[in-house]
Amino acid sequence: MPLDAIEQCRRDHNRYPFIILAEMQPAGFFVLQKGNGVLEYHKNSKAILLRAYSIAASFQGRGVAGKMLEQLPLVVKGNFPFSDEIILAVNKENVAAQHVYKKAGFIDKGLRAVGKIGEQLILHKMI
Repeated sequence: MPLDAIEQCRRDHNRYPFIILAEMQPAGFFVLQKGNGVLEYHKNSKAILLRAYSIAASFQGRGVAGKMLEQLPLVVKGNFPFSDEIILAVNKENVAAQHVYKKAGFIDKGLRAVGKIGEQLILHKMI
């Protein structure tokens, strides 16, 4: 949930919260993380980790997720110019989310992690 993620950002200065706007209304939320949190998933220290990504129910199915992911490399480069890659973890069972991420250019290089609700695929997008 965004409030939990924001609280984590307050405690971890390597986490940066973002609000997604659509039609001038809050439509979603995500956190970008740099530093040691990234290294839990991938050895590229220049990577940025996308986490806590969510779209409000009233905006789902309206292309908001795809548009956000399309603009994400610009957001990352504008805020973290040292970054050369975006990574994310998605639950193995969440096929719909995997489809959205892959459509946005994220690829599966075979890395896996175990999360709170099971196996996660680590997806990558070079920027």
